[in-house]
Amino acid sequence: MSSPIISDWLAYLGIMGYTSWKNATQIWPRIRNMLATDDVNVLQNVCRSRDLFYLTLGQENYYHCISFYGLMQYSQDWSTVAYYIRMWSHLDFMCNIGYQQFMNRSAWSCLSLLNQNQGCNDAYLANVNWNDVCPAVKNYTMCTKEAADIACKVPNGYFACEDIRLGYGANCDIRCTV
Repeated sequence: MSSPIISDWLAYLGIMGYTSWKNATQIWPRIRNMLATDDVNVLQNVCRSRDLFYLTLGQENYYHCISFYGLMQYSQDWSTVAYYIRMWSHLDFMCNIGYQQFMNRSAWSCLSLLNQNQGCNDAYLANVNWNDVCPAVKNYTMCTKEAADIACKVPNGYFACEDIRLGYGANCDIRCTV
């Protein structure tokens, strides 16, 4: 993926200084912090930027640029590749399937606060086997769903679960239920 496309996408979001997909570990937290502002306009702007990125690349190039197989030719670091792919998978979920739920201000506020709770994330990172992520992702989705259902009420746990499932384990045989 060419660096100007990444730079243009980030400039649209007001994020400067990163020019490569390999900087996803710095980029995604910046975007998550933007989204945590509880400002629906920010979500709309982030989703618009995601759509423009997709349209600029076109469907075939977009999916090639966010696939393990497409990116592993440029890196030997699976975790860097996985982080970048997860970033786009989360954006795809939030800006498509989950958009309506995230537009609900009370649900968005609650889920944003819940994302700042590192318990489920820390457990995932402590237990993930990069050769077979699916068991750890399954536990991560269940942990996140339970936390969101308790803190944010049903059906918000479903959306939190789907965000994790699609972001971390799109290739795993995991289902989220309401």
